Amino acid sequence: MGPGDGLRAQPEAHRRAAREPDRPPARPHLPGHRRHGRAAGRGRLDHPVLLPRRSPRADPRRRPGRRLPPHPPRRVPRRRPPAARRPDRPGLRRPARAHARAAGAQLDPRFSACVERLFKAFVDEAKYRAAGVVPAFASHNKIRQITVGLHTGFLLGELTEHIFLPPDVLEHESVRALERTASTIVGFANDIYTVEKERAKGEVNNTVLVLMHEDGLSFDAALARTVQLHNIEMREFERLVADLPSFDEDIDEQLRRYVQVLIHFIAGHDDWARSTGRYHPGEDGAVR
Repeated sequence: MGPGDGLRAQPEAHRRAAREPDRPPARPHLPGHRRHGRAAGRGRLDHPVLLPRRSPRADPRRRPGRRLPPHPPRRVPRRRPPAARRPDRPGLRRPARAHARAAGAQLDPRFSACVERLFKAFVDEAKYRAAGVVPAFASHNKIRQITVGLHTGFLLGELTEHIFLPPDVLEHESVRALERTASTIVGFANDIYTVEKERAKGEVNNTVLVLMHEDGLSFDAALARTVQLHNIEMREFERLVADLPSFDEDIDEQLRRYVQVLIHFIAGHDDWARSTGRYHPGEDGAVR
């Protein structure tokens, strides 16, 4: 083998280095790599930069020999058990929710009409007060049933206590009579507790003062008469409760709960009026 034969047997890079000793050998082109150099015609880099080919899906944070963590699994929302299987929360059952939506749709116009009627009654009382005229007992009693403000409370009681009564039951004369009687009872009781305060301020919309003016009674006699009227209405309320008609098992239960709402308003007002210091004379004898 001659000197040239050994050169030819060497790799091309070594043969090029032997011919050009001042030029460093080029790095061999490896599979999977690409050369980066200047475009043809503008010269070539003496040392081509060899970079690994990057997959379109390659992550720049990826290190050689290290796999990226897998994507977290998609969260599947846990399904709640059917409401019918939750006896601890009967209000969330589907029939109850449907009834609640229906009751809410009926409650809005009823509540709006009730508040409008209340404000109109306030205006009627204000007219008597501004004119300094004591109203007749019949007119005062009709207005007082509204201005005592219990009808809006009855509607809210239906909502908070989840009472669902059909419209024909709510419009039944027996139910309406119960609501009027409960309002009259609280109206009489409120006038009894507040008469001293309202008399000192020149108020005319009070049952005791109305009876004094209309029947010519003394203050004590008018007060005793108002107490008598209050007790008569209490007995009438008890009679109406005992004579309530029966509809069906479910409606009768709902109606019984509604009657309890009315009773709680009557008893609650009496307890509050007795315990508060709003209507009791102070040390100087003045009523706040």
